[in-house]
Amino acid sequence: KTSRDQLVIISTTDMPKWQSSAAWSELLLPTLCRLLYGKMIAKRKAGGSGRNSMEQRRKTILSALASWPEDARSYFVRFISDSDGGESTGDRNWHKKAGFLAMLEPVLEHMARSLSTESMRHLVWSVLDILQEAEASTQAEAKRLRQLACKRLVLALSKIDEGNGEVVDGELRMRIWRLAIEPRLPKFDTELV
Repeated sequence: KTSRDQLVIISTTDMPKWQSSAAWSELLLPTLCRLLYGKMIAKRKAGGSGRNSMEQRRKTILSALASWPEDARSYFVRFISDSDGGESTGDRNWHKKAGFLAMLEPVLEHMARSLSTESMRHLVWSVLDILQEAEASTQAEAKRLRQLACKRLVLALSKIDEGNGEVVDGELRMRIWRLAIEPRLPKFDTELV
């Protein structure tokens, strides 16, 4: 069977049985999320198109995840946002953060409506953390990362109206102002985010 077939079986048949298991949150869910994330970021041979393209794999996986229970979706969101490089420093860290921001676009496009307010808030905070780090850095890669973080912030905020409730509270609103808007005001007429 193909991975696509297995995802359908897991989502429709196995998931309800597994959720009642004591091993669900400790073993099965982390393992499934790690496997699916690995499939989402795996590079295949060049020229993959149609059903074999990375975009199609991501779409298939995210569509299946969107139908999973809230605890599974929430776990997956935390898993991908914690896979962005953590507290490490250096070029690898920038690369992982850029990878997370790139992954965030299809996640938001395919799962935003099914994510809880808390999961959306977690994603916005993760993007703001990356933006804050990029703003404070003088490395050449920081500008590209800052631009990508601003784009994902705009995408995330545009998806909030699609059923996630009150994601942006007063504290988050102030942080968005301080990190994404205020620093750009002096150069507003010349800077493209």
